[in-house]
Amino acid sequence: MLKYWSILALTCPYISASADAADGNSVQTLTVTPDAVSLVGPRSRQQLAVSANSGTAQVVDVTEDATFISADPRIAIVEEGIVKPVGDGRTTVTVRVEDASREIDVSVQGTGQPSPVTFHTEVLSALTKAGCNMGACHGSPSGKGGFRLSLRGYDPPLDLLTLRGEFYGRRGNVLSPEESLLLQKPTMEVAHGGGQRLRKETSTYRILRDWIADGMTIEPDHTPHLDRIEILPAERVFLDRGTRQQLIVMGCFSDGSKRDLTDLTAFDSSDESVATITDSGVVLKEGRGEVTILGRVLDRMATSRFTFLNDRAGFIWPNPRVTNTIDSLVYDKLKQLQILPSQRCTDSDFIRRVTLDLAGRLPTLQELQQFNEDRSADKRSHLIDRLLNSEDYASFWSMKWGDVLRCNSRRLTDSGAHKFRRWLFDAVNRDMPLDQFTHELLTATGSTQFNPAANYWRASRDEIDAVETTAQLFLGIRIQCAKCHNHPFEKWTQDDYYGVAAAFNRVGRKPDDLPDHELIYVRRSGNVKQPRTGEVMQVRLLLQESVTVPDDQDRRRVFADWLTKKTNPFFARSLANRIWGHLMGRGIVEPVDDFRDSNPPSNAALLDYLTNELSDNGFSARHLIRIILNSQAYQRSTQQNEFNADDDRYFSHAATRMLTAEQLLDSVCQLTGVMEEYPGLPSSTRAIDLVDPPKEHRFLQVFGQPQRELPCECERSTDSNLSQALQLINGPVIHDKIRNEQGRLHQWIRDGRSNEEIVRLLYQAGLSRQPNANELQIALKHIASNKDRTQSLEDITWAVVNSKEFLFQHWTHQVTTLRGKTHQLLTEVVTGRKIFER
Repeated sequence: MLKYWSILALTCPYISASADAADGNSVQTLTVTPDAVSLVGPRSRQQLAVSANSGTAQVVDVTEDATFISADPRIAIVEEGIVKPVGDGRTTVTVRVEDASREIDVSVQGTGQPSPVTFHTEVLSALTKAGCNMGACHGSPSGKGGFRLSLRGYDPPLDLLTLRGEFYGRRGNVLSPEESLLLQKPTMEVAHGGGQRLRKETSTYRILRDWIADGMTIEPDHTPHLDRIEILPAERVFLDRGTRQQLIVMGCFSDGSKRDLTDLTAFDSSDESVATITDSGVVLKEGRGEVTILGRVLDRMATSRFTFLNDRAGFIWPNPRVTNTIDSLVYDKLKQLQILPSQRCTDSDFIRRVTLDLAGRLPTLQELQQFNEDRSADKRSHLIDRLLNSEDYASFWSMKWGDVLRCNSRRLTDSGAHKFRRWLFDAVNRDMPLDQFTHELLTATGSTQFNPAANYWRASRDEIDAVETTAQLFLGIRIQCAKCHNHPFEKWTQDDYYGVAAAFNRVGRKPDDLPDHELIYVRRSGNVKQPRTGEVMQVRLLLQESVTVPDDQDRRRVFADWLTKKTNPFFARSLANRIWGHLMGRGIVEPVDDFRDSNPPSNAALLDYLTNELSDNGFSARHLIRIILNSQAYQRSTQQNEFNADDDRYFSHAATRMLTAEQLLDSVCQLTGVMEEYPGLPSSTRAIDLVDPPKEHRFLQVFGQPQRELPCECERSTDSNLSQALQLINGPVIHDKIRNEQGRLHQWIRDGRSNEEIVRLLYQAGLSRQPNANELQIALKHIASNKDRTQSLEDITWAVVNSKEFLFQHWTHQVTTLRGKTHQLLTEVVTGRKIFER
């Protein structure tokens, strides 16, 4: 195992461990970050981070154990790893751990110059760090206890007015700063409902106190402003005993200067079961896995990513089969984390899984026979290609698009919904490039009768709806929070929100000459104002500057051109992740439409690869789906091993997930041979072909069919509940279809098929496999013990429908679990029949 770690350390520049974790040697060399310190002004400071090396490629943070010695304390001193100025000049600081030492240069200037506290950078950051202006406290729209601040400092003029002018000026006592309510309440010297938020020895307290003492002034307009922040280190991988890391946050200002802002940074951990973060920026290991630390100063954010590993006894990498680049990238991550991938799924599991994922239905008996008789090595690839070129694929995946594009008659009318769904079907069926697909939706004009894509603008009735829908669907961004204030956990501002709205606010709608349709057109006037500043907004291209669009041009086209470019940092990435999530049961970024710094991808290299594959191959959804389905990652079994039982992020095994409402109902119909009747529709209509969610279909509603009111995958419920169990055990849908004399079971009985033959057919039709010997014996024994043969065969059908193997899409028939459950259903089927009869 030591050899494995050594190889891993040499191949990863960020591998870290305790100084003696690798070989027990003492510290040989030290690295200090930063390697030189420049302090300007009496209040400047610089956090140091010290790493030790024991003669291998592995390092460990030893900041807490280091001794710091200033060569000239008249110029600079070091307290708890922080360099502080004393007087102008140059000196050195020696850092020592055991017998190893490192010397760094320190320069200090401006200690005799005034250094007033800046309101925008320091005061607002201090209030944010203390949590005073968070949404649950004074940053709520109505404030708390008569004291209201803007959420995380997004509205400085409001905050300045609140702090200086309200409550008779008692919040800040310039003559006696320590008696200011702004300090006494968060230190609990005066009763405070929010508890203790400040301690007197902290930088945040000193900044607020000094600002009040200086007269609560605001800095001149020409004062350099904060452009961005950087967190050091940006990434690190820890081995067994690497348990902590001191972070340093550097602020980069508009004049080119850099300052240490660690003490003003608000930190968050993406997964506190893996690591927590202290107020002073120390990452502390809590468990095994990956975590991202988000640092935030005002509206500037940066992240640092950590991996904490533990040596797992008995782990041996098996060098599993690699089909394509996807497998290599998945295996790289699994090997690093010492997670063992599951075995390849069986052919019966694969055909059921891939048919449900692509066509939304069970494989037919004929398809099963054809696949099982195929002895070619690439028969799985042939099956994938055949399904991708089928109309069933177009039906199922156009249903998926219809869900998030809100294709329903309440928004679009019956005729509009039918035409829009047909347009979606045709787009999927001919593999319309996704950039073209998106561009046509966003720029559609004319009658919704003749240009069904224009129904996108019937579903989005105004520019606010359009901003949030477009960002979530095609950028993977939930930008809703920025409508009222700068996003508290992301980089998006109100200017971003209303700048995007400016691209959509000139969309006009008026009645068409045709009934139930509208005419979508582009107005030549109309502007969006930022509600806080009153500024008329130009079209904003995210992460770029605003652009001016002439009045005779369609602003949507400018936005759509930017959105669908190969170089757009969001578009292909979000769509690749969405497709992966549909096939794998979980996105690389999860939820699939929630990209943000604090929600990083579980495998960034894999997401980069999928993004490039999509954009470099004409934005073909079919191409991306094909390479995913052909990968070993997709074809893994759900059966877990001791090394991946706790993995739900890295795709070491297939994820078990229940059939969707439409898949489940269609599967019951297919197994029983009895189609569901939908008012006003042909008797052959499947649930996945429904243009509009039925208004009062209890079965579909109970199993989570979305009503298509939200542009979000989250509207489809995946939670299990008691109503589902009642529907399956004794509901009229299951009951009536199994007992229907025109169904497949009764037809097989009339055809004179034997009991064994019918049982085998039921297993093949419902579970895509033959029953094992024990299952067959139990079923035949039950039939023989009952006088009513038909009723006993109905019992077997009921047991198949109620098995997890039928209800779940990726449930591998494991002998010790699932088949045991199937045996239980069969052996207790008489009890089930009593329930069934009720």
